[in-house]
Amino acid sequence: KMSTIVETNRFRIRYFVHSDLPTFTAYRQNPEIALYQSWDPTTYNLEKATQLFNSMQNLPFPSNNTWFQLAITFKEQPSTLIGDIAIHFISDDDAEIGFTVSPQYQRMGVATETVGAFVKYLFNKLGRRKVTALCDAKNLASCTLLEKVGFEREGVYDVV
Repeated sequence: KMSTIVETNRFRIRYFVHSDLPTFTAYRQNPEIALYQSWDPTTYNLEKATQLFNSMQNLPFPSNNTWFQLAITFKEQPSTLIGDIAIHFISDDDAEIGFTVSPQYQRMGVATETVGAFVKYLFNKLGRRKVTALCDAKNLASCTLLEKVGFEREGVYDVV
């Protein structure tokens, strides 16, 4: 099932389907994509992607204390994965997001359009009162994007 959660002028955000996993795995294995992320691109594989996919299958969306990975596709090509949004439903009021766009679709406004629309969805449709995003301060493109869609920089800290 390819249920759409949010649709923009050019893109849609939908639930992951099993056929997304090879593409998802491929871009997570890219060292440039993983540079500012929490996973190791040298050990990320289809098995790990499948475990993540399976862990989300029986959970109601949204569920507090749970991360969901959502697919980003072109509106006219809903079966072609071009990136993803990670959403952590912390509580009824709070959520945290992250996002990744496959390298060949970067610098096309994908993340700006989809992250902006998804944040509005979290506030307006799901009633969240606070949405946060952690971003490596060296990841200037993502920091700039987050500010462009309305996030405020609250602080910078070093992880030792």
